[in-house]
Amino acid sequence: MTEIKQPTSALSSPRFCNMGTFMRMQKVDSAEGLDFVIAGAPFDTASSFRSGSRFGPNAIRNISAMMKPNNVIMQVNIMDGLKGGDIGDFNVTPGYIHPTYQAIEEGVGGASRGCQKVRSRRPGAL
Repeated sequence: MTEIKQPTSALSSPRFCNMGTFMRMQKVDSAEGLDFVIAGAPFDTASSFRSGSRFGPNAIRNISAMMKPNNVIMQVNIMDGLKGGDIGDFNVTPGYIHPTYQAIEEGVGGASRGCQKVRSRRPGAL
């Protein structure tokens, strides 16, 4: 497995050069050995009134380019203690609810099997 790195710094690559991953994290193919993964489900066929949720995962990834992994006031960097990455979007089938739900369930199951169980090392920490 390749070494998981900190999200790309805006000093070395401008934020508008986002490759489309959450918080500019590394794109990963599997959750093996990671503490968490980010995945999207761009599907809105089941929406009856306000469609458009299929654009949600991409919109969240785009706006997350402005997020930083550290909190200056609390002096905490979440990526110092956790390894994570963006696994991409689950394969959905537009117009077909049940096959899409099955694909999402299988994707979540596969991602959660590879992740390690995380326990807080500090009392009171999330």
